[in-house]
Amino acid sequence: GGYHVADKDDANRSRQIGRPDSVRPVAAPAAEETRTVRRLLKFLHSMGAIGLMGATAALLVLLAQLPAPTSIAEYAALRAAMASVGSFVLFPSLGLMLVAGLLSMAYVRAFHNAGWAWAKAISGIIVFQAGLIGVLGPLRQEAERSAQALVGGIDPATLASSITAE
Repeated sequence: GGYHVADKDDANRSRQIGRPDSVRPVAAPAAEETRTVRRLLKFLHSMGAIGLMGATAALLVLLAQLPAPTSIAEYAALRAAMASVGSFVLFPSLGLMLVAGLLSMAYVRAFHNAGWAWAKAISGIIVFQAGLIGVLGPLRQEAERSAQALVGGIDPATLASSITAE
């Protein structure tokens, strides 16, 4: 660990154990502080997971209620709601879960050599990328396209192309 300049009493103790007078090891963080940080990271990771599952459930409910694109006003409204859930709940929750998990891996030494923790980190990064590219992108694109169809910019028959992927 690190070292800092010692006082006279520390110098006497250091001589007894054969350490130079001018330095002593810096103490590890207090156990209570470590416990608090671990709990905070676990809480944030759990809140991200709860938000992710809630957003997924909300998107499934909205998708099940989605009318045919011929009912363009209702279709556009639900698509806008789905894009909002993705942008304001799903994506931030996924990001929070990933960042808190990675910070936890960095902070907790036991995770440094744990294979399962590395596998979870890698899978979290892959899920984050898939959520960004495969879910959030199509949600926003279909919301924009349905808004354009609502004002007559595009043919409503061209909508709903991403439903099979969703």
